[in-house]
Amino acid sequence: MSAARGSAAATTAWGGLGSLFVAAIVLMVNYLAMRHYVRWDWTSQGLYTLSERTLAELRELDRPVDVYVFLGRGDAHYDQVRELLERYRAASARISVRFVDPDRNPAEYRVLAQRFDVGTGVDVGGRAFADVAVVVASGDRHWKITRDEFLSYDLDSFDDAEGPKVDVRAEQALTGAIVELRTGRATKVCVSAGHGEWGLEGAERSLHALRESLRRENVTLETVETRAVQAIASDCDALFVLGPLRAFSEPEVARIRSYVTQGGNALFALDPVLEDDRVVPTGLEALLRDWGVDLDATVVLERDPRVLVPPPNYAGPFLAAYGEHAIVEGVLAQRVPVALLLARSVRPRDERARPLLLTSERGYAESTPAELLGAQRLPEPGEGDHRGPVAVAVALEVPVEAADEASAERAASAPAAPDAGTGAAADAGTSRAGTARRGGRVVVVGDSDLLQPELMEPVFANADFVAAVTGWLTERRSLIAIGPKKLDDVAMRITEDDLGRLALDVLVLLPLSAALLGFGVWWSRRR
Repeated sequence: MSAARGSAAATTAWGGLGSLFVAAIVLMVNYLAMRHYVRWDWTSQGLYTLSERTLAELRELDRPVDVYVFLGRGDAHYDQVRELLERYRAASARISVRFVDPDRNPAEYRVLAQRFDVGTGVDVGGRAFADVAVVVASGDRHWKITRDEFLSYDLDSFDDAEGPKVDVRAEQALTGAIVELRTGRATKVCVSAGHGEWGLEGAERSLHALRESLRRENVTLETVETRAVQAIASDCDALFVLGPLRAFSEPEVARIRSYVTQGGNALFALDPVLEDDRVVPTGLEALLRDWGVDLDATVVLERDPRVLVPPPNYAGPFLAAYGEHAIVEGVLAQRVPVALLLARSVRPRDERARPLLLTSERGYAESTPAELLGAQRLPEPGEGDHRGPVAVAVALEVPVEAADEASAERAASAPAAPDAGTGAAADAGTSRAGTARRGGRVVVVGDSDLLQPELMEPVFANADFVAAVTGWLTERRSLIAIGPKKLDDVAMRITEDDLGRLALDVLVLLPLSAALLGFGVWWSRRR
């Protein structure tokens, strides 16, 4: 009896000691898991595996970054965003994430919506939703990300045998926001006024669509009267001249020349303004010719019906072809075209200017617009006309002119003004002192109607094109080399036979399996 009791006590002791060992092992495993956080990505496309570029940016992160997600659990993007943000948090302790459902957490959402200027809508079910999906904030700066920036359909893949592909851009959008907050600064674009240009105020020729498009890119627009200033302000990261109806004077052109040759950047969107059946001059022709661009007094006609936007009109809207340049690389990846309306030809004189947008081979630039009046047949290029493909947008870098070298060197050697953003301006490459050693960047587009609200819709790439032009001019690093990940959009198709098998599995086999398992457990215990 005594031996039996001793054996039972020993068994109990060893059992307790074994339990302590198991508990210790579990605690050590959990401690190691906490110190060495690892998540595996079992998706076939590596959907949640962060790129080396993202990991490098997170390792260099030197300030806290708060990510506010305005998605509900029922949102189509919720699970994808949540899983991806877990990877960001695992890679950097400086990343914090807060999910705020506008419908379930209205009080908290209202405070954040007011802080970040987020719009609110109501869906057909009466549920509130935000007009942006995510806001990334650091200090007093923030960045907004819309749902469309997370994913888009690859239009060229709809005829694939495997089905259409989805371009998942969530990592590109999130890392882009972090980079802009870490290294960028608020970009200021000065928009010329006083010549009938597109303006920031008013109903006609309003830049509201452009302003809203660039607002998400942390770009601010400000009006500048080139006639009323002695020089264009040095804090203008770029000058936009958008659709002037009247010519610039010689002093104004001199100010623009000085601004660009000393490191300023400019976008010229110049329509063919018709008066007495001719294209009137803008006053900028000689300036652009000196920089290697011919601003022709023409009207571009597109005769290829495949690129005409219904209802077809030879003067547009028509879809432009892309050239080869860093500006259009990102736009080209979107597989969406830029639409132009009543454009003029903008042709490179030499290798300094490179085409961005072109007509088709059947398009041409008409040099005598009077011949178009009353024409009832397909227009044909004649003598003096420029045959397609005709460039309608070009980009170039302007060298520092000899007359400006002394002032450029003085600006370069002058001490830089202190920046409020911990060296962000120098890193972004937009410091005026830092760019004074070179001339500025220039983009010339023979059309400003691409800014019309109906052409800035997502069905066209006009908004993306203008954003890419802005980024190239100001040397913004907002376009990050993180390619989209292709995801098969596989629809679940259930036939009547499938429904029958599903009913058999759910109503018969599953209950029967549970019953057999329960019987097996009962029988083993009974024995």
